[in-house]
Amino acid sequence: MLNQIMYFHAVVQEHSFSKAAFECNISQSAISQQIKSLEDRLGFKLFIRKNRSFEVTEAGQYFYQQTIVLADDYRRVVQRASKIAHRNDNCLKVGYLRSYAGQQLQSTIVTFTSVHQDTSVEITEGNHEELYDLLRSNQIDIILNDQRRAF
Repeated sequence: MLNQIMYFHAVVQEHSFSKAAFECNISQSAISQQIKSLEDRLGFKLFIRKNRSFEVTEAGQYFYQQTIVLADDYRRVVQRASKIAHRNDNCLKVGYLRSYAGQQLQSTIVTFTSVHQDTSVEITEGNHEELYDLLRSNQIDIILNDQRRAF
């Protein structure tokens, strides 16, 4: 049913079954069938069809408005789950000294994640030795440290 609601939203937003079908990567007849099936499940009409055009019914407008949050939440959940599933592919692992936990580090990470939204950041704090051990064992990608050490 959730996919049908997403198709319904696409039709309303695109003002066209054909354009919505294109955006959803399905055929026009398939999206029409899905909308009809949704109407059957709901027990009321979402559209008044007129030859090659349509109008959204009053119930359809209400249903659309009330399911906007549902559709947006669904997209966010899918996007977040995808990020979790692919975390190892797009994850920067940063180690820093406990004494570096200032505002500059936090603002840099916020800026980085806003520019690189498909990359997650894992942060580990530690002392010099702990951080170098993690770097040597490839458990972190980069460390922020104030001492040079030989590998």
